[in-house]
Amino acid sequence: MKKLLLLLSAAAITCAADAQQRAQSILFSDNTGRIATATQPPMVGATTTLGHLRGASGNARTTSTPTSRWYKYTDYLTANYTTAVSGTYLWNDTTSVDVYTGATGNEYLFNTIVSVGLVCDPFVAGWNDPLAYPGEMELTTGSDYTIDTVYIHGTYYRNDAKPDPVDTLNLALIYGDGSLSSDLHAVARDTIGNQWIYTEYGVDTLHYIRMPYDSVDNRADTFQGGITPVLSQLLLKSGDTALNYEAYIPMSISVPAGGNMPALSLTFKSGDASFTFGDTVFTGVTGALYKYGMFRPACVYQTSGGTTATFPANTSSDQNQGQFRYGGYNAPHHLYTPQWFWTSGAGGAAQLQYPDFAFHVNCATCDVGTKNLQQPVTAATAVPNPVNNLVSINFTLATAADVAVSLTNVIGRVVAVENMANVSSGKASFNTSAMPAGVYFYTVTANGERKTGRVVIAH
Repeated sequence: MKKLLLLLSAAAITCAADAQQRAQSILFSDNTGRIATATQPPMVGATTTLGHLRGASGNARTTSTPTSRWYKYTDYLTANYTTAVSGTYLWNDTTSVDVYTGATGNEYLFNTIVSVGLVCDPFVAGWNDPLAYPGEMELTTGSDYTIDTVYIHGTYYRNDAKPDPVDTLNLALIYGDGSLSSDLHAVARDTIGNQWIYTEYGVDTLHYIRMPYDSVDNRADTFQGGITPVLSQLLLKSGDTALNYEAYIPMSISVPAGGNMPALSLTFKSGDASFTFGDTVFTGVTGALYKYGMFRPACVYQTSGGTTATFPANTSSDQNQGQFRYGGYNAPHHLYTPQWFWTSGAGGAAQLQYPDFAFHVNCATCDVGTKNLQQPVTAATAVPNPVNNLVSINFTLATAADVAVSLTNVIGRVVAVENMANVSSGKASFNTSAMPAGVYFYTVTANGERKTGRVVIAH
């Protein structure tokens, strides 16, 4: 697939797609290790747009109070990385066939994805960057919070000659803290089958979340009788077809303190009784692309063009993950699977895929993150910015104090720190020559308050 250019503006983030090529994906499975899955084509159409979020009322993008905000990981990624958008084929089971185009022509393959989901980790350090999210609240692991609305985005197409069938989108909302007693399990693996992770992936351990799957209702489930999922349905009719189908769905759930993360699943159910086993849904033929209705969730991804993925490195401190439920005999039992990891093989880095979903969070006890821009740190700058080999963080305080200056990557890992005693101004210098290129955050902390800014390392 042709790489998509990211255009950032006040109005939209726009990605153009080449509908005539395909892109490989990598699936990490608990049962079978790393599996090369059927390839997923891009959205059909000239452009695909990631729209900016509106408030829960649908009238404004910004939150109405300092105690509520949207968490949309795909926006977080597009602000820090080069991304693209593709539409995953989604069918309610594995009996449908779709067309994939490659170098040797069309290939007609059975559907493999029966449900998609997203785990949102609202505690990642980048969410609380006051420069990226000015005036937004800062959610901490010690706070209770609620979700009142979720957002989904994708493509809905259908056969215009069949106006009567009503298709359905089914959503399920759960939460968990990553422990084995919760409904979202955190897992760390150092082997896949009989092969060490480091040999195949170049990292010591892979961290990921296991989201439970209800095989009867084809949606997110709970482990061992945990919380009751919040459910919602959307009915799709002929007038709902759109290349950029967006919906804001009221779904209310209370999430207790303790580092609990929300997760949303989406499934599609065809209402067309004329469908028969093995029939082709997406034909790829201009003028008759869809024989039946189909919803294709928008998924944000990147391809590095080499063996190093440029999305956040695999780490337990960032649990934001796309979740995909694969049908068929080799699917992990009662689990969604992150299509998240990458290989260092000849094929280069895999596409790391995240459905374009979002969560509207309310927290009455949370603070506004930008309060940290106030005293006692009056100024802090990074010079030069962008930086190649050496960056200096210059700062000024209102009064003399002990100071800590740190440099953090986008997943919250501190990569450098310098402490100074009883100063009112100063400079911390960090050698960045061995650090991977990308966006970093510098933080100057004094008397329990801090000032944070961005610096870009560009080798």
